[in-house]
This record gives sequence, C-alpha cells and structure tokens, in this order.
Amino acid sequence: ASVVTFVLLFLGAAIGAAVGGRIEHAGHLLVVVVVSLVVDSFSVFHSAGPTAAVVERPALIAVLALPFPVFGTSMIAPVLGVGDVVFAALYMAASRRFSLGARRTAIAIAAGLVATLIAVTLIELPLPALVGMGVAVLIAHPRAWRLPKKDRKKALIGMALLVLLWLVLFLRDR
Repeated sequence: ASVVTFVLLFLGAAIGAAVGGRIEHAGHLLVVVVVSLVVDSFSVFHSAGPTAAVVERPALIAVLALPFPVFGTSMIAPVLGVGDVVFAALYMAASRRFSLGARRTAIAIAAGLVATLIAVTLIELPLPALVGMGVAVLIAHPRAWRLPKKDRKKALIGMALLVLLWLVLFLRDR
C-alpha cells in the first residue's frame, strides 16, 4: 500500500508539474479551474462519472486513491484521488512560473482541501476536492482572473459550452 501511495504521489506530482509549467499565462488558471470544477463535479456526482465508478470498486480505490488517517479514529481511508495531486502540482508549478507566490498557493491549496474535508465530514457525502482547491487558488491570486484579451472569446465560449454540456448530462438523468 505504501509503494502504491508513493507511486501515485510521484506520478501525480510529475504530471501536474509538467502541465502547470507549460501554462502560457496566469489568466489561463481561470480556465483550468472552471474546467476542473465542471469535470470533477461530474465525476463525483453523476452515476456515470469515473469517481462514482471507482468508489463502487474497492480494488480501484486501493490503486487510484491516497489513504490518510481519519482524525478521531484508528482508520486509514482513501481521501484524495490521484487527480487531486495532479492539480495541486499543476497549481504549484504555474504559481512558480508566474511568480504568484508558492507559499500563498500552497496555503490556498491546503485551505481548499481542508474546507472540502470539513464539508465532507459535515454532510457525510463525497465532494469534488478540485472545486475547493481551485476556488481557493483563484481567491489567492487575483491575476489568475485576467484572461489575455486574445484568449477571452475562445475561453469563454469553451467554458460556456462545457457548463452547458454538464447541465444537459445532469438534466437528462432526472
């Protein structure tokens, strides 16, 4: 289990750092956050989502989720998916690339994860960790809200289409 956890952390961090280091503009983090928010919420909440499917298969959880001690118990439970590690590393790499402040970014990531963990504990349902993490990164870095003029139209259309697709998929199942 510890070898699998180490490999997940290493590969997730390497992939996230590689992608985050190639982001062209700090404002592109806004697009990353919106896309990750939509995709992760679909993954967790929709019955056809990958996270929903993994949760139903203990063998997959053991390979794709990182275990952590559950406070107040002797239990060690899968809490974070490898995708959460990928995005944490992506945000850290982009933060370094654009001199946003690695410490501020790390604090934002931790705050977003803690907020998600508290919400999960209170409502006792799985929640997408990338939502809290991404929102916290945007709050910590106002420069990430400013898309370059040349990218605004394409980015806004793409994000709108993705949100529309998300709505269609969820409403279709109701």
